[in-house]
Amino acid sequence: MIQVCINKNDKNQKNRGDLLEKIAKEFLERLDYSVETEVRKTGMELDLLCKANANLSKQIYVECKAYQENNRIQADVIKNIVGIRDIENYNEVWLIALSELGKDAKGLKEKIQADENKSKHYIFYTPKEFLSALQKNGLICNPDIPKEKIRERIKSVNPIGNHYLLITEYGYFWAFEHKQGGKPKNIFVAYANNGELVEEKDLLENLQNLDSSFSNLNFNFILESTNAYNSSSVITDFKLGSNYFKSINDIGIKLTHPNKNELTLSDIFCYQDLQNLQDINDDKVSVISSERILTLGDYKKCIIFGEEVSGKTALLRMYQIKFNENGLIPICINAKDIKTGEYDKFENLLIKYFKNQYGEYNELNTLIKNKKDSIVLLIDDLEDLGIKKREYKPPFFKMLSNHFENILIFSDDSVEMEILTKREIKDELDNFKLYKIKEYGYKLRDTIIEKWLNIGVKETISDNELFDKKDKITKVIDTLIGTKFIPTYPLYIVVLLQQIESGTSHNLSGSAYAEFYNYLINEAMGGAGIKPEELDFYHTYLSFIAYEFFIRGVREIDKFELENIHEKYCKEYHKRNFQEVYEKLIKARLIKNICEVYSFGQNYIYYFYVAKYLSDNSEKRSKTEEIQNQINMIIERLYRIEFANIIIFFIHHSKARAESIIEQILNKAKNLFQGISAINFSTKELENINKLIDKDLEIAIKEDTKPEEYRKKELEYKDEIDNKIPSIKDNQEIVRYDEEVIDLDIFGKTNLSMKLMEIIGQIAKNYYGSLPKNEKMTLLNEVINLGLSNLNFFIQQINEYQDSLIKEIDELNKKTDNGQNYTREQNAKRIIFNFVVMMCFGFTKKISTSISSEYLFDEINNLDDNNANSIIKNAVKLEFSNGLHKDKLIKKYEEFDKDNNSVAKELLRIFVLEHLYKFDVKYNLKQSVCQNLKISLSRQNQILIAKSKDKK
Repeated sequence: MIQVCINKNDKNQKNRGDLLEKIAKEFLERLDYSVETEVRKTGMELDLLCKANANLSKQIYVECKAYQENNRIQADVIKNIVGIRDIENYNEVWLIALSELGKDAKGLKEKIQADENKSKHYIFYTPKEFLSALQKNGLICNPDIPKEKIRERIKSVNPIGNHYLLITEYGYFWAFEHKQGGKPKNIFVAYANNGELVEEKDLLENLQNLDSSFSNLNFNFILESTNAYNSSSVITDFKLGSNYFKSINDIGIKLTHPNKNELTLSDIFCYQDLQNLQDINDDKVSVISSERILTLGDYKKCIIFGEEVSGKTALLRMYQIKFNENGLIPICINAKDIKTGEYDKFENLLIKYFKNQYGEYNELNTLIKNKKDSIVLLIDDLEDLGIKKREYKPPFFKMLSNHFENILIFSDDSVEMEILTKREIKDELDNFKLYKIKEYGYKLRDTIIEKWLNIGVKETISDNELFDKKDKITKVIDTLIGTKFIPTYPLYIVVLLQQIESGTSHNLSGSAYAEFYNYLINEAMGGAGIKPEELDFYHTYLSFIAYEFFIRGVREIDKFELENIHEKYCKEYHKRNFQEVYEKLIKARLIKNICEVYSFGQNYIYYFYVAKYLSDNSEKRSKTEEIQNQINMIIERLYRIEFANIIIFFIHHSKARAESIIEQILNKAKNLFQGISAINFSTKELENINKLIDKDLEIAIKEDTKPEEYRKKELEYKDEIDNKIPSIKDNQEIVRYDEEVIDLDIFGKTNLSMKLMEIIGQIAKNYYGSLPKNEKMTLLNEVINLGLSNLNFFIQQINEYQDSLIKEIDELNKKTDNGQNYTREQNAKRIIFNFVVMMCFGFTKKISTSISSEYLFDEINNLDDNNANSIIKNAVKLEFSNGLHKDKLIKKYEEFDKDNNSVAKELLRIFVLEHLYKFDVKYNLKQSVCQNLKISLSRQNQILIAKSKDKK
């Protein structure tokens, strides 16, 4: 990222430090500081000592560490700067480090930042943060500027690898790796201040003689040819044939987009994440981005597994396109055509595929032998390998390993266990890495949504318009995905995006959700050869089968039992051949058959059809009572994920029938916390909590954090949680609807309340156009009362046991804090106060997201006027880019401040802070809001209250 480089023969490491101090001095002077270098104090020498020209009493000590990248900052560095500040009493201490912090040093840094009194005195610049700061104050330019100049020079951006900022005695430079054959071979250098390419031979030679990590590469490449990328030194100029390229860049399904008539794979492709199957950890899944495979390097030989709709063929095609753009010769082979492990015959097959993909070439045999490092074998559909006998498979894999350097094999998960467990095959694949394609997580879903929205308007759509559209679509997708209803593979996400954009499900209100699931199912049926006139039969049949699964309390059935259910259907409805029906359902992937055990292909298919059966039959005279009893029993057991999901799908199917169960759901919600009122965040209710602190918490916003960076970190956090605990969503217990009702403890009630808030909120949002206002108000108030009653239970417990909690925390502080009792007690109180604020934020955030909809603004504005509703109203509005109403927020904050209602003040500030991070807010407006709400604008200070993440 940043390299401070000195002459290779220079053994004096102080010179390296001096160079870093030089650029740090220039940086500080641009921030209007006067800077002294090499300041000597009794028993110590300081790198830089600064005084603010605007405030001469303010002194800053700056420590610079020009460590090389692999030499991490150790804890003694942190201890040293803390000690110097304590001795000299400087206002601030900055650490500028060119390598990351070691584990212990990172722990000390986090401890400092967690202490509100200490954190304001320390600023830590990591390499990434220092680069950003240098760019912001104009010392260096954005690296995209010289990168674009290089692209123009070599006519392609793809061979450009990593880039670095070089700090040298000759000046500051951007250095870019230039790849050939997938490996760095050359270096392009540009002046860091303006991005102009360096073409002075003597300067390039001087730079090559420095001790950079890439001094062995060719710095003079730019001088050797006027068009470096087309020079004779490139490994190959073989390009995929235009017709073949067009065929692999085709999406494979018909998609429409309002801004482009014909979409290609390149328009919407996002590299999936891959799970390492050889690095199994109970606590965390080892994951890499599939884009890293393009570097080859450590990924020369890989097998990538994936489900049928996981996008593995799309990934293979993108690899072929990108490898070829990088100057390599990727050749894609379908495994069904591989019928021998003999090299000569395999080479003939390879030549055949090469000619199809690249065209005629007379010396291909020689090319394959002499340019092994430029050939990339891409083998698709390993599950269909033409070699069927087990004893011939190991020799085939051995032949591949012996003759080819770069091999990527793709397979569905049916072969996964064979490769992982069959010793004779496993031994021959010992040098292969094994990966499995993961479903899109939060970050990748956001990426593909953004790519879709940017098509045709990337240069004209504003940031906030993009954020608002993304947020709206993300809510729809999250609702449709539910608790693993649909696998989040690219195909499903893209089809949903098309549906939303095309207007088929424009607002996805009411039964439009059911229409989308119905669309997916009908498309699958059509792909399996089911005719339009047969759809009614298959929909009815699947709802009948799903209902049988439901009443039996099972999610899979053996063939014998399924044939009995089939006969039952034939007697009651319509006779069809079992084999014929299930061949089509399995081909459509609506039903799975594994070793004669049948189940539904995806969770959403099962929930869709159980709910459809209940909805279709709830008013039939012969079944009304039975179905209604079953619905009643489901509602009594909504603490079960399966039953909550069935009710959600039931609501999607029909408004009229959904209305019949609304009253039951509302009664369930009202009875959940009987005897506990909803907290209104009044001063009286929060009196004991507010007394815990004697001054406002200090909250600061990082002024230089961009909305996209903040959003990216939130999504990465959610993905990190999913990777640590991957089994939570998959481990769904199968239960019967008539099981004995469980007496829930408080945590069970809390989980149920969260699910009820989602269900009631969905009813209000789905049917905003057809429900009368008074009914919508009832639904909104019930969501709010449910969440605030639950919250009030916990606050009452904290009030009751507050003294005990303070003593317990104080005892824990004794073990780590040698301060006086008063300090420890105050710290204990502050910890409790922070915990309560974060708990209040969690519940109010859940409430606001459950009811948040621009179509419910009128009803939300008409909620009763109390502190809690006021905070919730603002929380809902602040989810939108235009929701920052300065005057109203300031007025409300001043009311809370006048009443000494610290909890309410902090809640309001946290919601505002979140908005300022998530959207692009004009600086003057941001400054005014922050000033009036006492939020500090800081470039490096950390937020002193750790905002809790929005939980699903």
